[in-house]
Amino acid sequence: MDFFRRHWFLLALGLMIAVGFGWARSLAWLPEVPRLTLTMFLMGWPLRFGDLRDNLRRPGPAILASLINLGLFPLVAWPLSKLLGGEMGAGLIVLSATPCTLASASVWTRRAGGNDIISMLVTIATNSACFLVTPGWILLLTGNQVPRELALQIVLTLILVVLVPLVLAQVSRGIPAVAQWATTRKTLLSVLAQIGLLGVVLIGCIKSGNKMLDQERAWDWAEFGLLTLLLGVLHLAAWWYGLWQARRFGWPLADAAAVAFSGSQKTLMVGVVAAIRLEFSVLPLIVYHALQLLLDTVLADRLRRRIDKGE
Repeated sequence: MDFFRRHWFLLALGLMIAVGFGWARSLAWLPEVPRLTLTMFLMGWPLRFGDLRDNLRRPGPAILASLINLGLFPLVAWPLSKLLGGEMGAGLIVLSATPCTLASASVWTRRAGGNDIISMLVTIATNSACFLVTPGWILLLTGNQVPRELALQIVLTLILVVLVPLVLAQVSRGIPAVAQWATTRKTLLSVLAQIGLLGVVLIGCIKSGNKMLDQERAWDWAEFGLLTLLLGVLHLAAWWYGLWQARRFGWPLADAAAVAFSGSQKTLMVGVVAAIRLEFSVLPLIVYHALQLLLDTVLADRLRRRIDKGE
């Protein structure tokens, strides 16, 4: 029971990924519920406005994570994409140019005991900038232009999924009783946010699985193995670099955790839409999404023990 208590999320995550991809056709009927919006609300509810203001006064960690996510990441991914070539390599470029995840970076940062306000700031910053930065990187590294309507879709998603729930959460805290309840139940709300994210993962895997099935392309296990290896190395390199650089600057481990997760995680939604529009392979985005969820669950639990010890 102690094993299940400590690793329930990792086990549930593996189950959602297996069910989503394994029964993609059968579960395609599931409705698309706005779970991301609810998850962001649950994440933002216990936060005090003063905490947000204090983190904005020392923006170093958020700036570092944003530069890693949308700056360093594409530069490192570009030579790796040459090893894959063709549509697969182009899909890796699209992945590298997408912004931070809309919810999971904050969920994993909080799971690790880190400063989840920083990860939220990175989410807002990278998604706000990506309607210019993402097309710019794709054009520079692949030579393909991104349709304008995609940039507009990114902006609308940011407003509806990130900004609106965070604003509503802070407005509701204007009622003292609500603010006290949300603050004292941060752990419960964090668990509920993780459960909500499992639902998001399930729907995302179902959609991704159906997109993979629709692609008329022979399955190459050797290529898939190389892709998985490169993506795992890329993610872990970005994660460890963010953690190391943040500690090198003398920032607390809680802030460094936020830099590591938000600097290395990539959103699936923006990348898949861009890859489909440009007729690139969506496989790099799907595999990376699954890898970051599984790897970061293990990393978060290990980091939590270090933070709890006061390192």
